[in-house]
Amino acid sequence: MPDCDVAIVGGGPAGAAAAIALRRHGLSVVLFEASSYSAPRFGEALAPAVRPVLARLGVSLPPLTLPSYAVESAWGSPTLSARPFVFDPHGDGLSVDRAAFDRALSDAASSVGATVVTDSRISVCALRDSSWELGDVSAAAIICATGRGATLARSLGAQRRAVDQLVAVSVTYPADAGGPTVVEAVPDGWWYSAPVPSGRVVVLMTDADICRTRGYHSPDVFASAVASLRHIRVSGSGTPRVTSAASQRLERTGAGRWLAAGDEAMSVDPLTGRGVLHALLSGEAAGTAMAHWLLGDSGPSEAYEQWLDVRFAEYCRSRTAHYALETRWRDSPFWSRRS
Repeated sequence: MPDCDVAIVGGGPAGAAAAIALRRHGLSVVLFEASSYSAPRFGEALAPAVRPVLARLGVSLPPLTLPSYAVESAWGSPTLSARPFVFDPHGDGLSVDRAAFDRALSDAASSVGATVVTDSRISVCALRDSSWELGDVSAAAIICATGRGATLARSLGAQRRAVDQLVAVSVTYPADAGGPTVVEAVPDGWWYSAPVPSGRVVVLMTDADICRTRGYHSPDVFASAVASLRHIRVSGSGTPRVTSAASQRLERTGAGRWLAAGDEAMSVDPLTGRGVLHALLSGEAAGTAMAHWLLGDSGPSEAYEQWLDVRFAEYCRSRTAHYALETRWRDSPFWSRRS
């Protein structure tokens, strides 16, 4: 007999939401997380729609979470325009320390009975006699939630279908807490600045080859580019951190009971501000679908994959329409690739 019903690999929002959903169906869960939730994580600005999902999952926000009242953007025009969250039915957005936020989700999964194992990196697994072997643990099913790299899913034969090579180049500066999120388009991509508990994060979204060619990963080049911005103002310095932000959909293949969730299943452009929301929703849906699959009904798991296909198609159409609003640099590589 397997040691648990479901092993979840990846302790971010998707993995934690899947664990909570599975425990509500009475299934035993082991959640593996490669880190100790101490290193910085990308994705600090959360959409207001995250609030009711967190309430449904029974997750309490960590200390120092800041409200976000508006997004100001210079997109399609050099002039800033504001979109206040006062009109959003879910209230204000949130600015969080993502490592602390992800730990809070993990704690919520642990509080409902999931076994959480940190500092445990699982990159491969084997299917033997209808059970999955992950090191010293065996499971009847797996949910892969390792992020955009889809390390575990690809080891099972799945393939990623990427539509861009977007990366995020980020530095966190010491600053007074609060203030709006600011978005500013430039020829090589777009920048955003958002308040976080430790100060203000400034991020350049550009393509990987542009980042290499222009040298944006260099502290001096990054600082010079920030200084040239019209609407984002910060002081200080730091070493840029480069993180993949590519939009992609996983094509699931292979035998055995397994599903992908979060960025491993489908990842979206940070421009949407809904990456964490998607991770929570897909994790919750994957956990529910897997519970039915283990009870003998594979229909919900098939419907889950179809739901992801529909969401990704809708997202791609919305992404194309939004990038088309910026027409000032049609001939630059970044914008021409998205026209």
